[in-house]
Formats: sequence, C-alpha cells, structure tokens
Amino acid sequence: MVVFLSHAHEDTKFVNLLARMLNFHGIEYWYSAQSLEGGDRYASQIISAVSDADRLLVTISRSAIKSQWVAEEVRTFLRVRPNGTIVPLLLENVSREEMKALNIDQFQYINFSECMATGFDRLFQSFRMRFLEKPKTFVARTTDRRRADPLIRLRAGFWKIYEKTTGYGKFDVLLELAFSQTRKVADALRDEAAHFLFFDRRTHKEVEIDKILYPAVCEVYRRFEGTTPKAVYITDVLVGLLSEGYEIRMRDRRDRADGPPIHQIKSATSS
Repeated sequence: MVVFLSHAHEDTKFVNLLARMLNFHGIEYWYSAQSLEGGDRYASQIISAVSDADRLLVTISRSAIKSQWVAEEVRTFLRVRPNGTIVPLLLENVSREEMKALNIDQFQYINFSECMATGFDRLFQSFRMRFLEKPKTFVARTTDRRRADPLIRLRAGFWKIYEKTTGYGKFDVLLELAFSQTRKVADALRDEAAHFLFFDRRTHKEVEIDKILYPAVCEVYRRFEGTTPKAVYITDVLVGLLSEGYEIRMRDRRDRADGPPIHQIKSATSS
C-alpha cells in the first residue's frame, strides 16, 4: 500500500509528524517535502504520485479548504480510483458543508483537533495497526520514484506515446473526447503495453493485452464523457483502471516480443 499525503503548505508541521509516524509503522508514503528532488517538474510528479497511491490522507484545515493544489490532488485521485479510500484528517473545526469544496464531505474524517494521540490511534486502526507498536517485520521507507515500479513505467510509457499520437501536452484541456479515436489510441499504446504482463487478480492467470486494452480505453473515454479533462488524465486513469483488475509486471527482457514469454515456453517443453 502506498499512501499520498495531501496538505496545504501551512500545515507542514503536522504533516512532518504524520510522515514520521507512517515511517515508524513501516507504511509506504509519498510526501512532496521528502519525495521531490531538485529539477523535478512539480505538477507532473505530484499527479503521477497521486495516481500511484492506494489511499489519500488529506489534512483538513482552513488553508487546505482554500488550496487549489489539495483540490486538484483529490480530483485526480477520484478520477484514477473512483472507489479508492480517502481519509480526511481534521486539524481544525471544519464542517462537512465546508468540506464540499474539496468533494470529500462523504468520507468519514478522523478528528485530530481535540487530541493528537486519539487521532493517531484511530488513523492506525484504519491500517489494522496499533499506534506506536512497531511491526514485527519492520521496513521503514518512503516511495522512491526512481525504482523500477511497473505502474510508474507503464504510465510514463503510455503518456509518451499518447502525447506523440495526439500532439497534446500533459495539461492541455480536452474540450471534446472523440470515441471514434479509441481504437487508434489503443493500437498506438499496444506496443508499450506488450512490455508488461497482466495477470487477472481473481484467477491469477495471465491475460493477453489485446483482450483488455481496447475495452479499457473505451471505459476511460466513457468515464470522461461530458467533461473537459486534462490530457494526462487519460493515460493516468487508464493505468489505474488496468491495475484495479490486473496485477501488472514487467516482462522479462529475455521474453520474445512476438511470442509467448520464456517461462511459458519452458513449461511447454518440460511437460
């Protein structure tokens, strides 16, 4: 599980403490103050990190309610993972009506404004942990964006091809989505998708990319129907949709691009 820490700059002191607590408990997280490096493109890295996250922790304060960045992070997460988990962490007495500005009023919040210890107790209960009880197998880490994560690599590869195919920049607004282009988009992305293996999360069996890519592209276009998304959301949501139904792994470099993976060939010859 990867947790994204969404917050306003004014709440950095609390988020620093939150990050230390997550680290202590061995929970992997992404926090801009620690995960961004010099020279990074701020907006694109944050959108990629939000898209990779399994859970969004949103620090709620008067400043956060007014923050365009917090609102954008919530919107991105809800697009990529419409059934994902968002946990508002209440630092100030903000009403549910005020939370509507961030579209998170429907999520159960955890109140840190009255007692920090109680807030952390409830937060780690949501992770099925006890606060300040170090896991038996302890691995403290933050998300390293440079690791060979299949989702990160697939997302980057998809975007590069989508940008070349359509001519759009990441933050260009798509005023109209043409469903007639779904086949063209799927065909363009196929070669990149062929570098990965897709295993059905229910059956654990490998699935051919040709059977799932085009329907997934159509579903993404359907989700954005009647809206004006930024171009990068198309590939981000596509990868998120694929990862919900399939475990995605990098294909072994020794596997032939035009044939079955080597592990399947070995299985066939040994039987």
